[in-house]
Amino acid sequence: MMEFQEIIVPGIVSLIVAIVSSLVTFWVVNVFYAKKQARRRDKMYYFGTLMATRDMMEREWVKGLNLITLVFSDNDDVLKAWKNYHISLKVEKKDEWTDAKRADSRKLQIKLLEAMAKDKDLKYKNITWDVIDDSYYPEWLKIHDEGLQNQNKMISQGLELMPGMTNVVNSMLKGRK
Repeated sequence: MMEFQEIIVPGIVSLIVAIVSSLVTFWVVNVFYAKKQARRRDKMYYFGTLMATRDMMEREWVKGLNLITLVFSDNDDVLKAWKNYHISLKVEKKDEWTDAKRADSRKLQIKLLEAMAKDKDLKYKNITWDVIDDSYYPEWLKIHDEGLQNQNKMISQGLELMPGMTNVVNSMLKGRK
């Protein structure tokens, strides 16, 4: 009987400890790795979005900018660059958005993208100032976008010329209900 307790019980305990410690180690490593991979995936997605839309102010660009603080919360260089760029984007009136202000803002945008590229989770070594500044935005798309802006401007000006028109349209719409 003594032999059973001296040999079998410690063997069973050792086996149970080995299995439990292996499972705990496997779980800890996978959870840590999964979080790290998710953080890297998010950073890559938003960096890619901001690179792809850096010359076009689109909703995805704005969404990417607004999530920098969350996604790059562990990178002080990115957060500082974002703060500086964010300040440069704040303009009270359209006439304050001068060519000089636009150029300064562009430099800060490039610094932000450069800081993001250097993030420890991304490690893009070949993404430099020149690469970021050399984006592709075809002339036909610029013309198209400018045309849309001009249309919107003309519509706004037309509505301003007809101050009483809003009341007429609203009364007509109420009559249809």
